[in-house]
Amino acid sequence: MAAYAVLGATSWGVTLAALLERAGNDVILLVRSELEAHAVRAAGGLERLGAGRVLGPRVHVHPVPLTPAHAASLAGALVAVPSHAVRESVLASGIPPAISVISATKGLDLQTSSRITTVLTTLGFDSARTGALSGPNLAHEIIRGLPAAAVVAIPDANLGLTWQRALSHGSFRVYASTDVVGVELAGALKNVIAIAAGAAWGLGFGANAVAAIMTRGLTEMTRLGLALGAEVATFSGLAGVGDLAATCFSPLSRNRRFGELLAAGRSPAEAAAEIGETVEGARTAPVALRIAQQAGTELPITAEVAAVIGGARTVPEAMARLLGRPLAREELPGR
Repeated sequence: MAAYAVLGATSWGVTLAALLERAGNDVILLVRSELEAHAVRAAGGLERLGAGRVLGPRVHVHPVPLTPAHAASLAGALVAVPSHAVRESVLASGIPPAISVISATKGLDLQTSSRITTVLTTLGFDSARTGALSGPNLAHEIIRGLPAAAVVAIPDANLGLTWQRALSHGSFRVYASTDVVGVELAGALKNVIAIAAGAAWGLGFGANAVAAIMTRGLTEMTRLGLALGAEVATFSGLAGVGDLAATCFSPLSRNRRFGELLAAGRSPAEAAAEIGETVEGARTAPVALRIAQQAGTELPITAEVAAVIGGARTVPEAMARLLGRPLAREELPGR
């Protein structure tokens, strides 16, 4: 079977390594240092996933960079590091730019206001062989073998089939797409909406309010996606409404939890420290606003999330502004 690399011993990175192995592949899990490699090997995964030893003998944990022999054996690589670390991590990884690379990072690049696949192509990867993986994928559920599905988007349809087969096994199903823009934007933007949903949970607003935020948030996501060339159907699929629903309603969601903590009076820094893992939505909100401004689109929920994170408004003030917006027709983008 083929060998695949996974860059990043994040919760999602370790889960992806386990999925690739379960599907019959050899896997190289690339981490930052020998110290981190030793810790992951000793635990057989990550203690915070709460699933015990999840990595078997076909997952080889190594510090970066790849050796030339390992690099030559790879059929593809998955990038599963936080958005702010992608550029530095990929440059240090030794992943050869000739292979297919998939971004599993659900965020945007703060420096350039770019999608992560765009960052990867600027690092020398072929755009036709560069894609994104997204969907309702809570690592804590998937690592336990609970049923889930994802979508992998890549311009080369044949490579899409290859990645489907590489990741699909048992209770984890992967669908293929060529809409990289839509899948990637949906995966990043839904985190912002989930912060707003978490704030509504934290204020005790209830499921009706969260469903309204989720639905109007989906409209925002779709509007921006269409402005940037995405396909409308993508936002009705796994990467869009599927991931958005899981992230807004599951207590396992870091972005939802971040919003709850903000509503409880924590500062963004305090909330992030309490969660202890990257909250991509907090980084994505101001970037998404810059992109929307350039594209001439409006993102009201995203704007309020960014204002709260930036200290310009409290959560109750932001919610009051959303509730006080002018009444309008419900017009769905692309319909």
